[in-house]
Amino acid sequence: MKFGLFLILQITLFNSSLFSQTCVIAVRKNDAVYVGADSRLTVYLRNKHGGLDTVYNKICKLYSVNGINFAVINHLSPDAVRTAKDVCNSQTRLTPARDLYIDRFRQFLTKKLELLRQTDMNTYKKDTYKNESYYSQILFFGFEDGKTIIYSVGFSITNPPNLPVNIKIDSQMYDAVSAGKDSEIYKIVTNVSTWNDSEENIIKKIHDLILKQSHVSIEVGGPITIMCIKKDGIKWIPSKNICN
Repeated sequence: MKFGLFLILQITLFNSSLFSQTCVIAVRKNDAVYVGADSRLTVYLRNKHGGLDTVYNKICKLYSVNGINFAVINHLSPDAVRTAKDVCNSQTRLTPARDLYIDRFRQFLTKKLELLRQTDMNTYKKDTYKNESYYSQILFFGFEDGKTIIYSVGFSITNPPNLPVNIKIDSQMYDAVSAGKDSEIYKIVTNVSTWNDSEENIIKKIHDLILKQSHVSIEVGGPITIMCIKKDGIKWIPSKNICN
């Protein structure tokens, strides 16, 4: 599977393809952070006729690097993962890692999209001006100074296609947040009363909401993985999953 995914990633570098990952749910309690994600990777390969062919594969969306945890959502996810890993390997705290990631990924995204805008305007319009909250998004989560934290960082394009790329950053802290397209699920997740429950039920609710999203979006699917982060370490559910 990894070799097949590698080939897909190599092909996409030459075909203006998109990566879309669309269902991650994160919940913060005083003593733990719970984060779940589906595992579907949707790759849109541009064919010789100028249209898009869709290829599905699996990818881990939850990561823990050097004690810093993150989840990637939406376009250019492999690039986001690579940037976040580099950042986490140079940092030991969540907030500085978030700040450094914002700086590095904004520079990368601006350069990459501006090159696309200048060389292929039609593809640029199709790939970037969609009905999505963010072009790319990342969550950083875990403990800092003994407290649980969830940071959401969204990157969106503000200028019209005829002007140079300008990236807007939306960085916020949440008690609970979902990254995806379903507004109904977002309302359920961000209602903090949803999570006034036992750990077992919190984990079940995260799983069931992601599963529900998979029934209405072709870009969500595959095995569901959940991380439970506590001061004494990380528990993966299931223990053997696509991320480990």
